[in-house]
Amino acid sequence: MPTLLITAKDILNSTFAFEDGTIAFVTTTHGTFWKGRDTTSVQGQNYFAQTRAAIDWRDKYLDINGQVLPHDRIKHNNGGLLSSKRTWTWGGFIVELHYSHHEWTAQVPSGSTIGRFRSYRDHIFHSDEKASVTLDFDIASPEATFLLLAFIYSETKRIDDEQAAINAGAASGGAVAVS
Repeated sequence: MPTLLITAKDILNSTFAFEDGTIAFVTTTHGTFWKGRDTTSVQGQNYFAQTRAAIDWRDKYLDINGQVLPHDRIKHNNGGLLSSKRTWTWGGFIVELHYSHHEWTAQVPSGSTIGRFRSYRDHIFHSDEKASVTLDFDIASPEATFLLLAFIYSETKRIDDEQAAINAGAASGGAVAVS
């Protein structure tokens, strides 16, 4: 069960490394101040050097080694408007992501958990907890790359929504509690 530690708070511009320090992936995000983020690239390193993937935030698609996957064909919200459940589908690979207690879990239709993404957590009185990804299958597989992109996308959107709620609360003069 390999675990990748995300070395920076900003998962869109970071390295994903094994616990021994070996870098598996590097994420880089391009965009402008006025238009926001454009593309996040995921480039494999070392053993994963053949992996090239991207999230196109503006045109709303994933690209895994040249295969373009539009969001509206691969990502589906289920469980209602306020639910954190999202189903991601790529060919025969179906996974449901759910967020709870600072962690995304990925489950296949049989109910087995195949991956976890732990969110970065700030702490005041002790060391911050870095984000991490744990996958229960071959991390070099295209399905692992797909799941990694789904985790990055989902966590980024969750952070965006959380920040929007904080900004809305501040603008109205109220306090906003975040999880």
